[in-house]
Order: sequence, then structure tokens, then C-alpha cells
Amino acid sequence: MAPDGSVYVADSANERIQKFSVADPYFDKGGEYFKAKNWSMAVEQFTIAIQQNSQFEHAFYFRGLAYYELGQYENAINDYTKAIQLEPVYAVYYNKRGAAYHQLSQYQIAISDHRKAIQIDPDFANAYNDKGAAYSWLGQYQNAINNYSKAIQIDPDYAHAYHNRGLAYNSLGQSPLANADETKACSLNSKYC
Repeated sequence: MAPDGSVYVADSANERIQKFSVADPYFDKGGEYFKAKNWSMAVEQFTIAIQQNSQFEHAFYFRGLAYYELGQYENAINDYTKAIQLEPVYAVYYNKRGAAYHQLSQYQIAISDHRKAIQIDPDFANAYNDKGAAYSWLGQYQNAINNYSKAIQIDPDYAHAYHNRGLAYNSLGQSPLANADETKACSLNSKYC
């Protein structure tokens, strides 16, 4: 927790950090457990926060993230859906729900959620990357490449998007392009080397 009482909680992809300032001790404690990767205790604390305020969309969202980390994707989808009902213009909620649908191999629904996230925030590189991943699983590699390319256009240092695009190029037999993207991903993040 920050000195001003804000809770900093990383999303499940550890690529973005969201800052929510609240005065709810259960939400704050859930955030501490989340940061410590104690997903079950985070769920418990976020649940209490929700029981005290059923309109607390951030608590639904973060409980959804914890459920996601526990592999409880349907519970995550339910919580993301509730967060969307309470705050329908927050792109991250749609993108995370899409990621959960992706884990359940419901790629078309995932694409729809990623598309909605992009509609809300056209510069949301993660949403383009995630939509590209869903297209890859459907074997629609050119659509995947188009989305990865858009993610890279928005964030030229997005190593994961280069890596994913390289995999898609490889699936199309375009080895030189695949190798170039893998080299770029490696230069940006050693985990891709």
C-alpha cells in the first residue's frame, strides 16, 4: 500500500499496474494479499468488500483477477461481467474477461471482448495483442499478425507482441519475418532469447 492509502495491484499479465485509492480495509487487505500472490486470501478479502458494498466494481474486478490466477475462469468471467455492468466504459474489464474466455477456448467470445476493449480505448496495445492470440488459436494467422502489428505500432517496445507475431509468421512459413521478430523480442526482453 502506498503512503496515501492507495493500493497498487498488478494485473494477471504483470504488464500494467492499476492504482485504486479506496477507504475499504477489506479491499486494501485483498490488495496486499494479491500483491503477495496469495490468491485465495485475496478472493476472501475482496468477497467481504463486495458483501459490504455490492456496487464496488473494483472489488469485483480484482476478485476476478485473483480467480483468474487460481484457474477459476468462469468465476473470473462472472466477476468481470459484474464489473462491466457497474462500469461499462472501462476497457481493461473487457480485455480481462476476453482473456478468461480465451482460457476456456471460447476464442470468438474472447475476440468480441477484446474488440470492445479496443473500441473503448483504441490505443490499448494489450487488447490488440490478446485479440491476436485468440486469432492465432483459431488458425487465422494473418488476422493475428494484423493485431500484433497494431500492438507494436502503439507500443514499439512490446516484446511479447513481437514474439507472438514471430510465432504467427512462423505458422505461415514466413521464416525470415519470424526470425526478425524473435530477434527483436529477444533484444527487448531476454526471456524471449
